[in-house]
Amino acid sequence: MDRKLQPGLGEVLRDARQRQGLTQQQVARAARLSPAVYGRLERGVGLPSIGKLRELCAVLNVSSDTLLSLSPPGVTPPPVAPTESLELRSILEDLRGWPSDKLRLLRRVVKGLNAL
Repeated sequence: MDRKLQPGLGEVLRDARQRQGLTQQQVARAARLSPAVYGRLERGVGLPSIGKLRELCAVLNVSSDTLLSLSPPGVTPPPVAPTESLELRSILEDLRGWPSDKLRLLRRVVKGLNAL
């Protein structure tokens, strides 16, 4: 584990989260991390996997170069466009583990709302 990278990553994560106006819990939930794990990342304790790094980039709308402090000074890479909104990610997380009969019913409700 790169000891120099850890504290820098945590600071960049915190700054990006605060710029988005999000709480640690919101980011953790959207990135499918426990709040405790995300909190440790912000404190510079540990590094995310590559997959989690990509999710964090999408949630925080920043590039991996920015999170990893790889961009040259004064150069801001374009932000990563999130594939799903934070709200949609939160809803999807809530629905994980629902039985198929409840999901079918929810789908009917959504179709009805879309028809309005």
